[in-house]
Amino acid sequence: MPLPLSHLSVHDVYTKVIFPEICNIIY
Repeated sequence: MPLPLSHLSVHDVYTKVIFPEICNIIY
């Protein structure tokens, strides 16, 4: 992918760490 690694890393962290944790806390 030609996307910047930093942006991809931030998005990856948000989608795979932050969101699942929030879902885990809510449920």
